[in-house]
Amino acid sequence: MANDTHRFPILITARELASRAGGNDIVVVDCRFNLLEPAQGREKWTDAHIPGAFYAHLDTDLRSTNRGLERAIRYFCRRLR
Repeated sequence: MANDTHRFPILITARELASRAGGNDIVVVDCRFNLLEPAQGREKWTDAHIPGAFYAHLDTDLRSTNRGLERAIRYFCRRLR
């Protein structure tokens, strides 16, 4: 794919996120992951991320045998509070 910038839908724009930063009604979760280099996502998050964002590792934080990915993300976010 030559230009995959918009391959995934945008859930919230950068401007909307900035306007809501610091509020109690939003949690930013960085889920970057490379199947060939599992540690790379956390390393990239450590190097640069949105202030206040949490990192969720696919294999440890979002792994689930009895929940779908959406429910696993909700569970992860609840544990942060």
